[in-house]
Amino acid sequence: MTYVTEYAIEETMTHAEGAHKHFDRFKTYNTYADAVAVAKRSEVRFSENPATAGAKLECKVVPVEMGFANLRGYSDVTPFEIVRVISDKTIEVREMNAEMASDWRPEMVSGGFAFHCTNNDDQRKAWVVTRNPDAPVVRLRLQKNGAWRNPSYGRFFLSERPVKKYDFNF
Repeated sequence: MTYVTEYAIEETMTHAEGAHKHFDRFKTYNTYADAVAVAKRSEVRFSENPATAGAKLECKVVPVEMGFANLRGYSDVTPFEIVRVISDKTIEVREMNAEMASDWRPEMVSGGFAFHCTNNDDQRKAWVVTRNPDAPVVRLRLQKNGAWRNPSYGRFFLSERPVKKYDFNF
C-alpha cells in the first residue's frame, strides 16, 4: 500500500489534577513546518491566557500515514485507495468497492418526505470495503488551501482508513 505522510498535533495539558492528552487525527497538516508553527502558536496562546494559569500545554508533532482518500459528495462519502504518490502535490487514487454489511440495516421510521433513517449517522460497521483493481486511476492535486482535489470529482480528504457513508435520508 502507498501512503502520504501528514502531521497531527498531540497535546498534553498538565495541571494540578494531573495530565490530559488530546490527539486529533482528523486535524492534520500537509507539511511538518505548518504543524510545528500551529503547535507553537497553541502553546503561546495557552500560556498567555489568564484562565489557564497554573497549567502547561505541550504540543508534539506526530507523523500520520494516510493510505486512503475519501471523496466528499455533500452528505455521502466514497472511499478511494492511494495507489501512487507522484510528488508532494500530486497523488493517484482508485475507487474502492463498498457493499452493505449483512448484519447492518438502515432503521427507517415514518417522517420527512417519506421515511427517516434513525441510524444514518452511525455507519462505521455498515460497509464492507474492498479493493477494486479494475477501477480507473484518478489524479488528485494539493491546492493552496490544503485540500486535495480533482476537477471532475471534487474534494477529497486523506484518511488512515477507507470511509463509506450513504445518506439514506435523501
